[in-house]
Amino acid sequence: MSVPCPVNVIWDLTSPILPCSHMYIVPPMPSPTPTVAIEMLATQMWTAGYVLNKNKWAKTVKHKGVFIAQEGHDLGPLIPDVTIPFVNAWYAVMWPFSSRKIMFSASKVKMDKAATGCASVWPPFVMLTCGEPISLPVTAPLTNMLNSVYVGMTMMDILAGVLSILTSMAIDFIFSLIGYKGGAKKYGRELRNIFKRIGRLPVHRAGSLFGGRVGQKVSKAIIEKFFTPKDLVKNLVSGVTGFGISSLTGDPKFSMGVGNPWLGGEFSYDMGSDEGGHRKGLGGEFHVLGTQVGNDGVQQWGSKL
Repeated sequence: MSVPCPVNVIWDLTSPILPCSHMYIVPPMPSPTPTVAIEMLATQMWTAGYVLNKNKWAKTVKHKGVFIAQEGHDLGPLIPDVTIPFVNAWYAVMWPFSSRKIMFSASKVKMDKAATGCASVWPPFVMLTCGEPISLPVTAPLTNMLNSVYVGMTMMDILAGVLSILTSMAIDFIFSLIGYKGGAKKYGRELRNIFKRIGRLPVHRAGSLFGGRVGQKVSKAIIEKFFTPKDLVKNLVSGVTGFGISSLTGDPKFSMGVGNPWLGGEFSYDMGSDEGGHRKGLGGEFHVLGTQVGNDGVQQWGSKL
């Protein structure tokens, strides 16, 4: 039994279906605090995500003459989500490292050697959206229902997608507690009181947003997006759980990233086979500002040199 899902192409529009949360900080607040955030509309091909190779496209198999999204497709950085209250110094952290990722795939339908990415409003194959302290499945494509090409997802494909979302949220929550001052009870109270903060926090002119401790907190958060031991361990845990979940669809793969879309790399071990029956094996890549060097050669601005 399989469940049909329309493919996603470059101009399909993704939209929020529920609010999420991000951090909020303005002077004289001593530290960031969670608040409500609204995701912005964005097309599946997103400029920064394409340039930085976060978009994953089948380029030889097309629908309506354009690329089709593959497994692991991510809109990537510079999605201008907004918080409530609107004025927020944390945009300097949120926007450059944003993410909106396809979590479901049709493992039996390969396009350019990769499984086809699946996301839709109905069936509800939602996308995982960046959030703080926890990423949430609160976005979905609105327009791909107009596409005439459908792929079939097996029950194991659907289970793998659901487990990927749940484990990602659980890992986010557990690692967000590490280093948090005040303990789990205080942390839980802050999350429950998100909506109570709306309208109570001071609003400042943009020019004064980064003064004093606020500027220090924002700068520290940006630096930590490049490398911290905590993120290294978090990525290792995510890789191990991802290996287990991918085994459900018969294509087990371990993948662990370091850094971020602007500067970083990824190590992988894929136990699957290519079209010729050869084991894919070890893989790795290093990227800087859209230039990617790895097992598949050198890529720049989203396409091979």
